[in-house]
Amino acid sequence: MILDACALALLTAVCAFLLREFGWRGVPLLAVVAVIGVIAYVLPYIYELRGFFEDASDSFGLGNITSSVLKVIGIWYLAGIVSDVCRDMGEGSVASAVVLVGRVEILLIAAPYFFDIVKLGVSLIE
Repeated sequence: MILDACALALLTAVCAFLLREFGWRGVPLLAVVAVIGVIAYVLPYIYELRGFFEDASDSFGLGNITSSVLKVIGIWYLAGIVSDVCRDMGEGSVASAVVLVGRVEILLIAAPYFFDIVKLGVSLIE
């Protein structure tokens, strides 16, 4: 899996380099198509991993926590990929905004657990 994804990325990088040397201005579009291709290739494995986490969470009774962890991981990867693409296209401020929105959303997902941990700590102290 990783070798195929790396081969696609390397092929795209070489093609982008050559096309950029010839003056083609559509190189960022080529990069976006390559990212979508790599994600589409890896998507079945991501679903398989999700199924593994769901089975494990059902076995241990951690449904809500596992669901939240999977959401956080998904947001983290999605924000990272989108910000990298935006940065590669020369839009650094948009990339920073995407990262900020991803971090805020992760905090919103994690906030209820933070408060539960604080409540547990206070109850242990009392």
